[in-house]
Amino acid sequence: MIKDGWYCCPHCGKKLFKVGTDPHAKNCYFKCKGCKKVIALNFEQ
Repeated sequence: MIKDGWYCCPHCGKKLFKVGTDPHAKNCYFKCKGCKKVIALNFEQ
């Protein structure tokens, strides 16, 4: 989920990384530093 230009963890809500103006991610995996869960990133804007 994207809030104020940042991608946030859908589980704990912690800001993970800054998102550009035209983000694309498909089948990318990212581990949250806060809750240690693996998140599958699939978004287009």
